[in-house]
Amino acid sequence: MPKCESCGERFNWGKIYRSIYSWKGYKPFYCDNCGVKHMINMVGRMTAGIFTVIPMMVFMLILTPFEDVFIKLGAGLLIFLLGTLITPYLVNYEEET
Repeated sequence: MPKCESCGERFNWGKIYRSIYSWKGYKPFYCDNCGVKHMINMVGRMTAGIFTVIPMMVFMLILTPFEDVFIKLGAGLLIFLLGTLITPYLVNYEEET
C-alpha cells in the first residue's frame, strides 16, 4: 500500500479506492495522521487505466472464447472488478502543494 511521504503512515485501502473511483474523477485525500493532502499522479492514473479498462477490453474484443454476448459481458465485468480491487495497491500518490 502507498504511504504518506511526510509521516510514513500507510493509507487505508478504502480511502485510496474511493479516491480513484470517485464519480468526480480522481479526487485528493488527506493523511489521517498528519493531515497532508495527497493527489494521484499521472503514473498512478495510467496504472489505474492499465489494470482496469485495458484487460477488460482486450478480453472482450480479442481473446474471448465465448459466442454469447451476455457471457462475454459478464466475464469482462468480472475482469474489470478484479482490476479495480488490485489497483489501490499499485497506484502512486504525491503530496499536493
